Amino acid sequence: MKDEARDGYRTDELAERLGVPYRTVMRAISRGEIGAIKLGRYYVVPRSEVERLLGQAKAA
Repeated sequence: MKDEARDGYRTDELAERLGVPYRTVMRAISRGEIGAIKLGRYYVVPRSEVERLLGQAKAA
């Protein structure tokens, strides 16, 4: 599946895509810095939030 067609990313996928440890993503979700939806035991980060994060990374 192409990345553009995805609606969201699991936290481990997002960590890999951003090049940061999984715990960093989880801490950012806990602090409200990354918007995520809890589905059962897991968090899913919407594509719009991933695009925002990637845009911030490119601007820095």
